[in-house]
Amino acid sequence: MSQQLQSTFTITRTLPAPPERVFAALSDFEEKKQWFTGPADWTQVEASLDFRPGGSEVNIGQGPDGDRSEFYAHYYDIVPNERIVYTYEMHHRGVKLSVSLATFELEPEGRGPC
Repeated sequence: MSQQLQSTFTITRTLPAPPERVFAALSDFEEKKQWFTGPADWTQVEASLDFRPGGSEVNIGQGPDGDRSEFYAHYYDIVPNERIVYTYEMHHRGVKLSVSLATFELEPEGRGPC
């Protein structure tokens, strides 16, 4: 029988960019591909992004030894430049590791670069 754990955690980041720029980096397929990658020897097997409520995202890659990781997301709530809510599954070597609910809240802080 597999062990099931539940927990909640919050990660807070202050980025040197306005919410509009961060939202673009999370919502545009070409921009997101620039930072959602693996190590240098990583091979992208599949990647797609349908960024809208009801849409989905897939990101599958593997290392030179065939070590495969899979990310599957489903978007539920998107408020441009303010909030993104989605669920996602993480798989490694064909085993589901986790299912999570993620909420990104984008808020301006001070006067950073634009």
